[in-house]
Amino acid sequence: MSTPDDDLHGRQLALLLVFFGAVGGGLYFVGWLTRPSFFYDNPIACAAIAGGACVPAHWLVEQFSWWQRLEQPTRRTAARRDRARRRALAEAREAARLRRVQDVAADGSGRHSRAGRGRIGRLGVVRLVVGGVLVVGGLAIAPFGIVNSVHDQRVA
Repeated sequence: MSTPDDDLHGRQLALLLVFFGAVGGGLYFVGWLTRPSFFYDNPIACAAIAGGACVPAHWLVEQFSWWQRLEQPTRRTAARRDRARRRALAEAREAARLRRVQDVAADGSGRHSRAGRGRIGRLGVVRLVVGGVLVVGGLAIAPFGIVNSVHDQRVA
């Protein structure tokens, strides 16, 4: 049964959205065929009825095992996730190995790695200062644009 923290997964969500679109679109199509009618004049009512129909439809399909199987990833998705996980682990091992090599090369003091971090920190401060100047400059130009638009309005 549904729990309050029950989330729909990819294929389940796609199926429910198709159901919502079919019900809402079908109601609007019937309204269009029989115009003038309530559904043709109120397309929001079609969407509200379709949304209301999704609740019992979701409850009904939860009773079937095929709905639960839609939560499981396909073989292709599982293989793709496994390859990504192995690639991330290999990259993490390589990064850790490089850090160890750099620490040994720094004669145990760690000066080289700290110097690199300091440069990165200084670059961050420089980026922050340049970004602040750009923002203030952009705001300083705003009054000139407003004055120019008032002049254009008077000309028109």
